[in-house]
Amino acid sequence: MNISRKDERRFWHKVDVGDKDDCWEWLAFKSIAGYGRFSFDGKNIPAHRFSMMIVGEEINGLCVCHKCDNPGCVNPHHLFVGTQADNMRDAAKKGRMKRKKPTRKKYVFNAPERRILSPSEIKEVKKLYKKGVHGSGAYALGRKFGVSYGQIQNVLKK
Repeated sequence: MNISRKDERRFWHKVDVGDKDDCWEWLAFKSIAGYGRFSFDGKNIPAHRFSMMIVGEEINGLCVCHKCDNPGCVNPHHLFVGTQADNMRDAAKKGRMKRKKPTRKKYVFNAPERRILSPSEIKEVKKLYKKGVHGSGAYALGRKFGVSYGQIQNVLKK
C-alpha cells in the first residue's frame, strides 16, 4: 500500500505524539470502544493499523494489537502485529477476557393474572365495545376487566 506524505502528515496532525515510551493518543474521531478511526484510500480504518502501515509493517489479514491496552494509542512502539489467536492470548494473559453477560433488553409486560370473565362481564365488554365509548378499545377493556388484550379479542370474536 502506497502512503503519500500528505496522508502521513494528515495522520500525525491528529496525534498527541510524546516520548517513545508514552502512549501517543489519537485526537480525532474514536469508535465507541475508544479506537481511533482514520480515513484513507476511501475507507475508514483503525488509526492504530494505519500507524503500523506508516512504519512499513505488513498487516494484511492480521491484527494490530496494543501492548499498552490503550485503544486510543497509535504509538508504533506500543503495537504489534499478530493473528487473532495472538490477540486473544494477549488479552487472556492480561486478564481482559472476563466473560460478559449478554446485554439483551428485557421486555416486561404488565400482564394481568390469568382469570376467566364471568358471563355478565362478557356482556359488559361487548356492550362497551359496541358503544365505542372513548377508551373502550380491546387494550383499555383488558385493563378495565383485568384480563389480557387477547382474551378481550376472543370475547369480541364470538
